[in-house]
Amino acid sequence: MTTAEDYRERVERGAAFLDEKAPGWVDRIDLDTLDVASDHLCVTAQAVEATYYFALSLLEQSDDDAQELGFVLPEHEHDARADELIAADEDDDLGTVYAPLTQAWRQLIERRRGVTS
Repeated sequence: MTTAEDYRERVERGAAFLDEKAPGWVDRIDLDTLDVASDHLCVTAQAVEATYYFALSLLEQSDDDAQELGFVLPEHEHDARADELIAADEDDDLGTVYAPLTQAWRQLIERRRGVTS
């Protein structure tokens, strides 16, 4: 089972990657709409102002790379998370499945911007 720490580690790798490949990306992210499950509102899409798959192409990354960088969940984790939600009788839509990863990105971006909760 993936832990919050696992998500944070991936997100840290992804942020370091974006720092190098898309300088200033943190300021382009709209935290009100950030949703890692969305092709148009995910970190990569907002960071390079393109859809998810076009952003991956521009960044010269594969789906496997995107998983390691915390841009998306690996398929087995996606399926396991959906199964957990179903077992708990919770909504299993993509936004809910990806919520922990979206939250990890939100926290990193807020920390970088100096936002306090």
